[in-house]
Amino acid sequence: MYKRVTNLKELTTFDSIWMETWTEKGFEVDPYSANVIERYLIMDGHAPIGTVEFKKYTPRVGELDQIAPFYAAESIRMSPDTVVEVDKVAIRRDQRGKHIDKMMTALMLFAEQWGCRQYVSLLDPVFYRALRIVFNIRMDVVSNERPYYKGAPVVPAILHVSDVVDNKERYPWLLQTQPSATNLAM
Repeated sequence: MYKRVTNLKELTTFDSIWMETWTEKGFEVDPYSANVIERYLIMDGHAPIGTVEFKKYTPRVGELDQIAPFYAAESIRMSPDTVVEVDKVAIRRDQRGKHIDKMMTALMLFAEQWGCRQYVSLLDPVFYRALRIVFNIRMDVVSNERPYYKGAPVVPAILHVSDVVDNKERYPWLLQTQPSATNLAM
């Protein structure tokens, strides 16, 4: 389902996938990331088909809060140590429809394993809609405006992943996972 990026070859694959996807969507590409906790390759068998990056979130520090006031949200102020920024979310164009549940499950497994209660992210509007309607993720939109970020409009959102982690039975898309070579425990 996913594989932690642990070496240069995997990082090169990771960068190739998200950069290709972001370029296709019209986003500007800036490969540097600060405060990275983990990077995952989303897998279809042994083939990498997607990416997701988890970064430490510190209120009022970094680019995210310059784009939208995440730090002002009450849920963030109450427990900032349980908030993680999600970035570089991408699935190859030819794989999107059939593998998004793998990405979503990987996101929730990370949250569970790291004690994360909320994700903050600048979401592609189409992905935001899928999270809200298809996956029923409880979210707060931080700004009514759709700021431009890296060349395209985004939805600044707080995803309450604790709701999924604490109530797995309510989320039928959540895949059952077993430890394996591609699904590495942290």
